[in-house]
Amino acid sequence: MAIHNAREKAEVIARTIGVTVKKIPLKITEGGDNEEQRPMVLAFSQSSPSDTTPPIQIGEFTINANAKAIFQYSNKL
Repeated sequence: MAIHNAREKAEVIARTIGVTVKKIPLKITEGGDNEEQRPMVLAFSQSSPSDTTPPIQIGEFTINANAKAIFQYSNKL
């Protein structure tokens, strides 16, 4: 979804300046929200050594991710 949104933004810019976006991104960088992941890691590290399975809780998780895409433009319209 994030890469799709990045392509749409690149195409809006391209139309504005009179160029086209090349089909394949030059570079894609992905990352997550590390702040949200740390508490879970700490919770697992605080369990006693005799616990072989991590506690599993019923519910929903929200995962946040960031993506950066670099596109190339072409003069052809």
